[in-house]
This record gives sequence, C-alpha cells and structure tokens, in this order.
Amino acid sequence: MKRKVDLNLAVFILGLFSFAVGLYQIYPPAAWIGPGMVLMSISLFGDQKQ
Repeated sequence: MKRKVDLNLAVFILGLFSFAVGLYQIYPPAAWIGPGMVLMSISLFGDQKQ
C-alpha cells in the first residue's frame, strides 16, 4: 500500500531543516533550540480556531 506524503508537510520539514542548518552555522547549539521552539509554538498555538 502506497502512502502519500502531504506536500505541505514535506515543505515544512525542508524549511525546518534549512532553518536548523542556518542556525548551526551561526551557533551550533541553536540548531536544536530554534526548531524546538518552532515545533513547541505550533503545538501550543496551532490548534486555535477563530
């Protein structure tokens, strides 16, 4: 059975990866902190409906 990966999910993962790589080039520990903050903010505020 073939699973389809949502295009939005793939773009989000690539964006998060490039964000982490950019932070790693500035300050290596920030490569873990930055994406973690993004994911935590999505989990906290992502399900709010108007």
